Amino acid sequence: MIDSMGGYPTYCNRGAYHQFLTAVMSLDTTDSLVRAASAIAMHAFEEERFAGVLRQLDALEREVYDRVTWLSPSHCLAQVHHVLFSKHEFRGEPSPLPIHVYLPQVLLLQTGVAESVGLIYKALAERFQLRVDGLALPDRFCLRVRTEYGFAHIDPFHGRFLTEEESRTATLDARLPGYGIVSHEGWLRRLLARLQWMLASENRLADMEAMAELQELLVQAR
Repeated sequence: MIDSMGGYPTYCNRGAYHQFLTAVMSLDTTDSLVRAASAIAMHAFEEERFAGVLRQLDALEREVYDRVTWLSPSHCLAQVHHVLFSKHEFRGEPSPLPIHVYLPQVLLLQTGVAESVGLIYKALAERFQLRVDGLALPDRFCLRVRTEYGFAHIDPFHGRFLTEEESRTATLDARLPGYGIVSHEGWLRRLLARLQWMLASENRLADMEAMAELQELLVQAR
C-alpha cells in the first residue's frame, strides 16, 4: 500500500499524501491538524490548498475581531459562536456525503459532519487564545472550551451550547472507557473513518484505499 514513509502512494493523490505526511509528523498544533484535514480533501479536489483554508479562516477571524470589545474568554467565545452559528449558520449535515467531511467544502457549504464543523470552530476560537478540545461521547461529538467560569460545551452539529444538565452529563460520559478528549490524531482518525464508511456505501473502493494509505501514515508517524 505504501512503499516507505514519505514514499509514493498507490491510490492517494500524491499532493494530498505528502501534505498529510508533512502535517502528521508534527501534530501538536491545531495548525497542523487543519493542514492534515485539508490534505484529505486534496485527494478528491486537487485544486484545494491549505492556503485557501487559511484565507477563509482569516476572513472569519476578522469578523469575530470586529465584534470583540474585551478579551475575556467568555466574551471571545460568544463572538466566535455568533459568527459561526448565528451569522453564517454553520450546522451539521443530517445526510452527509464525502463532501461534508472535506474541510474546504464544509467552509464553503457551511454544513458538514460534526468533526469538520467542530474543527473550524476550534481553529477559529484558538486564534482568540481559547483552548478547545474535542470530546467523544456516547451520543455525540462535542467541543469543550475553558472560560473564566469553567468549561463550556458546544454541540457543533446543532450549533448550540449544551445546557447545564447536558454539560454535567457530558463531563460524566467523558470519563467512560473509550470516550473523552479526542487527540489530534484521534480527530483525523474520526474524519477518515467517517469518509471511508461513506465511500464504501458508494462502492468507491480505490478512494477507500487512498484513505487507508493516509491512516497508515498516522500509524507510522507516531
